[in-house]
Amino acid sequence: MAPANAPAVALDHIVLLVSPHFLSNLPAWITAAFTILPGGQHADGVTENKLIIFSDGTYIEMIAFVHDVDPAKRAAHRWGACTEGEIVDWALTLLSPAQASPPAPEEYFPTIQAHVRAAQQKPESFTYLNPSAGGRITPEGTEVRWAVAAPKEVYVKSQGYYGRELGFLDITGGELPFWCLDRTPRELRVPYQQRKEVTEHPSLVMGVAGVELFVKGEQRVEKLRRVYHAVLGGDSKRPDDGGAVSPASEWTLPVPATVSAAGDGSLLVLEELRKSNERVPKDNTRSVHVSISLFTTGSPKTLTGETGDGRFLSLRLIPATNTIPN
Repeated sequence: MAPANAPAVALDHIVLLVSPHFLSNLPAWITAAFTILPGGQHADGVTENKLIIFSDGTYIEMIAFVHDVDPAKRAAHRWGACTEGEIVDWALTLLSPAQASPPAPEEYFPTIQAHVRAAQQKPESFTYLNPSAGGRITPEGTEVRWAVAAPKEVYVKSQGYYGRELGFLDITGGELPFWCLDRTPRELRVPYQQRKEVTEHPSLVMGVAGVELFVKGEQRVEKLRRVYHAVLGGDSKRPDDGGAVSPASEWTLPVPATVSAAGDGSLLVLEELRKSNERVPKDNTRSVHVSISLFTTGSPKTLTGETGDGRFLSLRLIPATNTIPN
């Protein structure tokens, strides 16, 4: 059991990779539905972003590689080989409790790493590398700093004289979240409380209602499930429409701020990727598909729009009942 003053796991943000042209010329279907916060160029000079921030403290990051980026730098980037116009990743964070002397997120992160290792069968299939520095300068000139810990797939490089030696492979973005751990106050990166006007959207969206992960391969889904169990606690099997047991597993996914009295946060669902999955595009060629839904105080509907090169993104808006006033 985590100590009382341990940082709390929470959903941080969703990553939508777009082209530089798209980011500079956002289409009407986005600007008519959302208030956009300029982000800025990242410290490595390779990417830049704009944010859609919600009142639950989460956000959608629209990120693009800068125009005429060095191909070698793009190739070395985590999302360098990903297709533009798709949700390519998502992130968790650690929030320090409002009490005296809590451990900093990075100080506590080795505990998360240990839980992930312990939850898996030996040899483990997945791990999280140690956090590495990241940052950007906001349009107002404020420096924002954080550290990112990426998930990796584990493989045995050798078992010779020196014993078992492990290697690490990149995994498809979205199968497991990465971690974004703040080194400067989180409100500098996500000013959802300090600048409430940026969380007021024409679509009346309040926050992330759900994250659905569709992953190819039953055995791989089971291995991933163990990692989510270590990070988020026990999962449950949800009934399908016919009353039978669905192969999908689900967890409560905490968010920085509760916006609905009906629940404590978002819902994470993990299930096997099959052709019959209604929310997976027919032209999907990836081994993982990430679908998200959003809470709104308006009417239920689906926002769908082009994200470039004939690709489309659909966002389901779900009514949030018994909303908590700001």
